[in-house]
Parts: sequence; structure tokens; C-alpha cells
Amino acid sequence: MKHAKKEKKMKTKRVTHKGHDYWSCCLCGEFFEGFGNNPYPISIKDDDECCDDCNWGKVIPARFKQIQDQEQAV
Repeated sequence: MKHAKKEKKMKTKRVTHKGHDYWSCCLCGEFFEGFGNNPYPISIKDDDECCDDCNWGKVIPARFKQIQDQEQAV
């Protein structure tokens, strides 16, 4: 049985620098500007946000895998 690599999750933090708000990604820790993304199903905390890179590279594939697993269970 293949086990998924365990993600190190962090808390999303807000930082203001020179009048701009930046947020830290709860998955990779990198800072981003603007709107974040819902990291479910990788993180289920209500106040977590992830960056676009983690959303496309980790979260969306995890959601597709979840759908495939549900379809196979039927």
C-alpha cells in the first residue's frame, strides 16, 4: 500500500509591510498578496489559506483523488 507524503502544515498569518497585507500559505509558508485559496482537503482549519502554487499543485489534485476514490467505492 502506497502512503501519501505527510504535509507539514502551518498556520496562516497576516503581515503588513509598507501598507500592503501579505498572508502566509498554510502549506508551504511562502507569503502571497491578495485572495488566498481554501486548502481543503489538505487542511481542514476554517481560517487557513493557501497560495496559488499550492492550490494548483497540491489541493486540486487532492480533490480530484478524493472524487476518484468516492467513485471507485460505489
